[in-house]
Amino acid sequence: MRRVLLAVLTAALACGSSPRHREFRLRIAVVGPLRDPAPGGEPSASAYAQEWVFEPLLRTAPDGSPLPGLAARFHFLDPAHVVVELREGAKFSDGSAVTAKDVGQSLRDAGLVVHEEPRGLVIESPAGAPVEPVLLQRTIFKRTGDAAVGSGPFRVVSLDPARLLLRRRNREPGKIDEVLFLGFPTAREPFAHTLAGDADLLIVTDPKQLEFFQGMSRLRIIRAHSVQAIAVAMGFHRLDRASRTAIAAALPVETISRLVFGKECLPFSRPGGETTALPRRALDVLVLREDPHFERTALAVARALGRSGGEIRFVSLGDAFRLLKSQDFDLMMLRPLVWPPSAAAFWASDSPLNELRYRNPRVDESIKAGDWARAMHELRDDPPVAFICTPERLALVDSRIKNAQVGPYGYLETLPDWEVEE
Repeated sequence: MRRVLLAVLTAALACGSSPRHREFRLRIAVVGPLRDPAPGGEPSASAYAQEWVFEPLLRTAPDGSPLPGLAARFHFLDPAHVVVELREGAKFSDGSAVTAKDVGQSLRDAGLVVHEEPRGLVIESPAGAPVEPVLLQRTIFKRTGDAAVGSGPFRVVSLDPARLLLRRRNREPGKIDEVLFLGFPTAREPFAHTLAGDADLLIVTDPKQLEFFQGMSRLRIIRAHSVQAIAVAMGFHRLDRASRTAIAAALPVETISRLVFGKECLPFSRPGGETTALPRRALDVLVLREDPHFERTALAVARALGRSGGEIRFVSLGDAFRLLKSQDFDLMMLRPLVWPPSAAAFWASDSPLNELRYRNPRVDESIKAGDWARAMHELRDDPPVAFICTPERLALVDSRIKNAQVGPYGYLETLPDWEVEE
């Protein structure tokens, strides 16, 4: 009897002394309402999570070159054709295998065609457009009824306008198990709730907020250069090429950058060449609500334009997208992609990512040749936007995360690999 009791006691002690993985939930405070992070969904802060649930075929290295993502290997035949091999055993969160059909359906709206061949999947653009920037941007998914499932390490557990909960598909000791997005009505509330300890991660939209967290050991700052620029879009239906060129040349980008961002935003150089007179009428500047950077930059832009500077008008994200499609506006604050260099391809006339519907044959010619530098040069001669500066990307993260970093492309794309101190 003693031997039996001793064996039971020994086993119990052994179980109690073995390390147990404590589940870690990361809370992220954002501006709501929150939407489904599925590709093609309504824009919202949930987009930060898209690459955790869905995977692109290619990812971006710190130097801007493409890396394998869902594609284990890839080979560009030319800018418009690439051969990829899917990662062995890749499955969606519903357990089904990722197939060539799924890849084809995911990329169809981007104008790409997928052929299955013995050497792999051949992905091409029938229009001759470069495929690299699309494969970096578009994620692969599968429709199951009204929902979309992905092959990423996380899956959506629950969603409402104020909360989005994601859980890791396969638990990994020492890494984040769950991510909870908390959506608030205004930009002030995510800041206030993070300061109060109700959230573990905050995307910092205003560098001046950092001073409130000085000396707070619970959080630390992570930062990286942005892939987007602060820019002023110019509506083609209201402004001709001469007017757009004059506006871009008239803006003192270094002064505007310094006034709004201090030293946190690297200014672009002004476009050179001949200048023409600014439009005689006042030009209204549209600004997304709850974006302090945009509001202050818009005010600086309107003042710099003198008599041509009009009123600052606030619009919702949905209204902004509709106006971009119609081009029925004067000026609008935007954050266009400027990195990696292949992001220049988004300005192609036939690009599904060309939200401004910009068209320029010389830009198209440069893009089809894969000459990103020449394409950007042509953009400066016929500007769809006036580039102001490229800001830093900043975030405050729970200090228990050992290797948190801003991703080279997606803001928080490296989160699935972050390690948590036990």
